[in-house]
Amino acid sequence: MVFHDLRWLAVTTAGLWDRLDDKATGDTLVSCTMIITTPNDFEPWLSGKAGLELLKPAPNDVLQRWPVSKRVNSSRAPADDQTLIDPFFL
Repeated sequence: MVFHDLRWLAVTTAGLWDRLDDKATGDTLVSCTMIITTPNDFEPWLSGKAGLELLKPAPNDVLQRWPVSKRVNSSRAPADDQTLIDPFFL
């Protein structure tokens, strides 16, 4: 997926995941989330100063997203290949 704001400004994205093994049932729950914020806003996260005030959902009219080719994950793909972020639908 590609994410950007409606003004085509860059955003910073972090993915978090965790796994919970329920001892009572034996079930495993795997969950994940994405945190999207303004670029260069790393200091609060890296220092541990970030709190709940930063974890707010973005309004629906702020971000756009679309699926892209898995080629975007390839180390062989040229970094300046603009087709890597073209919409990709099966």
